[in-house]
Amino acid sequence: MNDFEFKLSDQKEIPHIYLCEVDKTISGCLVKKDLSLNVKWNTFSEISFTVPRTYINLSRGETFLNPYYEKIESLRNIFVEGIGYFQIQDISVRSDGIKESKEISAHSYEVSLGQKYLNNFKVNTGEIDSIEYEENPEDIIPVRIFWPGKPERSLLNIILEKVPDWSIGHVDNEFTTVTTESQPGMNRMFDVSRESIYDFLMNDVAPTVHGVFIFDTMENAISLYTEDRAGKDTDIYISKDNLMKEVSVKYDCNDIKTSLRVSGADDEVSIRMHNFGNDSITDLSYYATENYMGRDLSAAYNSYLTTLPAKQAQYTILADEYNVLNNELTVLQTELTGLQGEESSYKNIQQTQIEAGWAEKAPESTEYGRYKENLDKLNTVISQIND
Repeated sequence: MNDFEFKLSDQKEIPHIYLCEVDKTISGCLVKKDLSLNVKWNTFSEISFTVPRTYINLSRGETFLNPYYEKIESLRNIFVEGIGYFQIQDISVRSDGIKESKEISAHSYEVSLGQKYLNNFKVNTGEIDSIEYEENPEDIIPVRIFWPGKPERSLLNIILEKVPDWSIGHVDNEFTTVTTESQPGMNRMFDVSRESIYDFLMNDVAPTVHGVFIFDTMENAISLYTEDRAGKDTDIYISKDNLMKEVSVKYDCNDIKTSLRVSGADDEVSIRMHNFGNDSITDLSYYATENYMGRDLSAAYNSYLTTLPAKQAQYTILADEYNVLNNELTVLQTELTGLQGEESSYKNIQQTQIEAGWAEKAPESTEYGRYKENLDKLNTVISQIND
C-alpha cells in the first residue's frame, strides 16, 4: 500500500521531479517552478508545475537549454521524490516571443489504469459466458473478490492479468470469504460491457463491497481495505476537498481552534512555501478583538495581518529562488558525473597507448598522433572539471 511518506511536517525541501521513460527508468531531473501538489487517497493525486525552455545558471551568468524540455510530452511518466510516480496528462506551451515554457499537469500513476479496458466482462452472472463457467460448466466455482489460493477464481487476480505491471498489495481478510446461507460473502456479481479497469475498481467494486482501493505507485501495488479500516489502521488522510464535501461543519465556541497542524500528505505542498516554512495554520480572528486581546495587542495583530501578504510573497519568491538554485546544483552534479566518466575513459585509453609505446613514437607517426589526440581530450575534460 501507499504509506504516504511525504508529510508536510517533515518536508524541508521542495521535492525533485524526474522525467521517466515508459518503464519508469529515470531520464533526468527537471528544472521547474510553480509547483503545486495535491495528494489524495480516494482518487488520483494531482500535480502541476512549469518547466522553462531555458534557465539561467546564476553562478556562471549563462543561459542553458533545459536538457529534457523537448522530451516532455503527454502520457510520459514523472517521478516526484518522496511521493511516487505520475503520468503527464496535459501540457500547455506558453511563449511571449522571448521566453518559452511548458505548463504541465499530471495525475498519479494509477490513472494509467483508466487506459486499460474490460470488455464484455461478466462475473458470477450465471450465464454461459461468465468467468465462473470457463473451466468446468458442470462444476461451477464462484469468483471471490480475492482468493489467494485460487487466482483463476480471484477477481483481483483476473483483473490484474490485464495489467501485468501491477500487483496485489494488502487485502483485508473480509474480502476473501465465500457466500454461505448465513454469510453474504465476497462472490459478488458484475456485468460490464466496456469500462476501464480504474473505473471498474473505484465505481463498481469498491461501493459494492464497501471497500477502499489504495494505489502504491512506487511498487505498482493495489491494496483493498474495508471502509472502517481505511482511515484507522493505515497512514491515509482524507483530502481537504473531500472533507468539505462529506462533513457538515457546525460553528460552536467549544469547537473553535486557533491553530491546525498540517500532518497529512493530502494537502498541497505549497502550504509551507506560503506559510514561512511553518506546518501550522493559525487563525486568531475569533479572538482578535479588544474584548479578548485588549486594544494594543489586537491592533498589533491586525497590523500584522495587513503586512502579512507582502511578506508571504517575499518568502515565496525566496523559496522559489532556492528551488531554482537547488535544481541547478542537481544539473551541475549530473554534468560533473558525466565528465568524470569521460576522464576515466580517456585515462584508460592513455594507459593502454603508453604500454603499447605510442607515446615514444615519432611525432609524425599515426600512433603518436592518436596518443596526442586522446591526451588533448583528456586535458580538456580535466579543465572542464576544474572550472
